[in-house]
Amino acid sequence: HAVDFVQQISVQSAGNRDVVVGMRESAAELLRHYAAAASGAPAPPGPPLPAGSLPEVLLVYRDGVADSMFDTVLAEEYTAIKQPARARHEAVTDRYRPVVPRGGLVSNGLWRLRNDPCVSNRPAACTDVGGAGYSPKVTFTVVQKSHNTRFFPTSAAETHRSGNVRPGTVVDQAVVDANAFDFFLNSHAGIQGTNRAPRYTVLVDEVGFTAESLQLLTFGLCHTYATCHRTLSLPPAARLGDRAADRARIAWRSHVATLTGRGGTKGQRGAFWYEMLAAPAAASYVV
Repeated sequence: HAVDFVQQISVQSAGNRDVVVGMRESAAELLRHYAAAASGAPAPPGPPLPAGSLPEVLLVYRDGVADSMFDTVLAEEYTAIKQPARARHEAVTDRYRPVVPRGGLVSNGLWRLRNDPCVSNRPAACTDVGGAGYSPKVTFTVVQKSHNTRFFPTSAAETHRSGNVRPGTVVDQAVVDANAFDFFLNSHAGIQGTNRAPRYTVLVDEVGFTAESLQLLTFGLCHTYATCHRTLSLPPAARLGDRAADRARIAWRSHVATLTGRGGTKGQRGAFWYEMLAAPAAASYVV
């Protein structure tokens, strides 16, 4: 098995925000776990860790973000992972206000981040773990399934036995934004009804993926879900993140209900969420 999924759970603040407020701490813990797995020994508690034990590329699939939250996710989550470089121009898209300076397509939102001293000097997970010299390339992609776009096959050769388009079908023309790096990928074989192909929007691409290379990589990752022999409709990292969040939410509500005497056995001690959620060796086995 070439993929090892590890979970990191943090408590979200009240208000039902769509932004992961604990992204910096969670990303730092995942980086330390990667370093420990690469070196075969537990990572030392204090930074910086050797650059050779840390990843050179960070590929982020972010689920559950609306179009109107793209700039907010850039300002909060991307900068929590890595400080934006003010003098560099990676391939970045903005579906609202595209700006084309010298060196590539850069969004207004990320341009503001790189020229805002309050943001450019903000501590980030990469700096916390690897020190100031550690700056991996980050590709930040938003995955959306809450849309009303459906695709139908136009010939028998393109039709799956379920009546849907075949797994691996990509749509990156006509119905996508001409000013953004986005595409629809139907990676799964439908069982019943019409498939809903996820839409992928790349907010930051420091790696320099071509459209075809990122589509192939994403489709390949959809085959790496250990608990199912079928391909998933979205990358397993996003699916496992949803399952871990649901598990933590249920455990926390059970704890609160027990403490308040509602929904639990009277006199029974409620276990805190971090006591009930000891991370397993592989997050693929979350139950």
